[in-house]
Parts: sequence; C-alpha cells; structure tokens
Amino acid sequence: MVSTIDDIAVVKRYLPDRGPNQHTLISTRNPNAHSILQVPLPETEQSIKMLCHLLGMDPESHRIPSNAVVEELKHLPLAIEQAASYVWHITRGFAIYLAEYRCRRPELHR
Repeated sequence: MVSTIDDIAVVKRYLPDRGPNQHTLISTRNPNAHSILQVPLPETEQSIKMLCHLLGMDPESHRIPSNAVVEELKHLPLAIEQAASYVWHITRGFAIYLAEYRCRRPELHR
C-alpha cells in the first residue's frame, strides 16, 4: 500500500533522526500540505535529459517520444525514474510504455 503525507505533524515522531548523509523523502499530491519542502518540477528539457540519461539514450535522437513520456508524467522526477526503469526492464520502448501506462493509469494511481 502506498500513501502520501499531507500533514508532517501526523508522522513526525515516526521519522528517522536527521543527520549528515541521512535523507527522508516524503511525497504528496496535496498542494496545501504544510511544513514540507517544496521542490519545483524540472522544465521539459531537464525532464527529457533525465529520462534519456537513465536509459543511456541521446536526448536529441529520442526527443519526441521522451517528451511524450515526461509530459504524460507531468515532469515528476520520481515518476520519470520509475518510467525509465519500466522501459529498461519491461517494454524497451517509449510507445509501448505509454500505451500500457495510459491503459493502467487509474489502477496505478489507486
């Protein structure tokens, strides 16, 4: 089960201690969440480069299909990383990934 945290106070006592080289990633889709660092989403060019870098591909030669993926994923870095892994290990192509993602999106977001 995956859940998001909208109010950090609810889980603060469960979070690990902070220290050097220790990081905790908390995600939420709630734009009104308080006390959580907001990181701006990467621009299209950065998103394409990230996706292609993770796959060892040249961004210029894969611009159109990689752009379709990052736009579909709304430039969310974690989603891009997971898409790259899925393409690498399962589909080996952006078109198949997009077709499967679009078909299964409601199930995946549930």
